[in-house]
Amino acid sequence: NLFRARREVELIDQNIALMERFVEIARTRYVAGAATQSDVLRAEVERDGLRAQREAFARDVEIAESAVNVLLDRPVDAPLG
Repeated sequence: NLFRARREVELIDQNIALMERFVEIARTRYVAGAATQSDVLRAEVERDGLRAQREAFARDVEIAESAVNVLLDRPVDAPLG
């Protein structure tokens, strides 16, 4: 579970970086008159949705790390490598 949760966070981070690029492209196209404001808003909403998903996956990482610590008979908040 820990590996899966960490991997999901990595993938979401990559997708957020791509969406940041899409947002900038949409803004540039909007300023140039080649796109509508709704295109910019749509890209921003998608990016913000990914950010919310990342927070959920980050919580999954914390839960999985706590579970590993419990199995190792360590404090639940002990750092893992």
